[in-house]
Amino acid sequence: MSAKTGRALAEHAESARPLAAARLALALLERRLSADAAGAGSTAVSGAFRKNSGAAALEAYRQAGGDPAICAEAQKALPAAGAPDEVAFLRAVRLLRAEAGPARLLPPPEPPPSYATGARLLLAAGAACLAAALCCLAAGRA
Repeated sequence: MSAKTGRALAEHAESARPLAAARLALALLERRLSADAAGAGSTAVSGAFRKNSGAAALEAYRQAGGDPAICAEAQKALPAAGAPDEVAFLRAVRLLRAEAGPARLLPPPEPPPSYATGARLLLAAGAACLAAALCCLAAGRA
């Protein structure tokens, strides 16, 4: 039982880190967009982006076992006051995207078998309609 629990915890930790990296990259990009929107003079857009906290995403990434070097770069890119470090922002986003890349995505579900049956019935109905139209055309000429 403890082996199953350990395996489940390992799988959870394996999937939690790439997701936390993706969320942190998103928070950094939102922060960058809010800075760009504030520079353009749009306070409504800037206010909407400011609601998302990058500090919470950074803490979640740390708790998921994130790389300390990436955490340091993200910390430089998310200052509480003042201008963010552009180089740190670019490095952090690049590293976070690379780490979030191997996140396992679920494959799309298989289509139900009734689709194949429905497609066959639709083709048969079309063929019957064509045959009926040809019969009407032939009857009109006779």
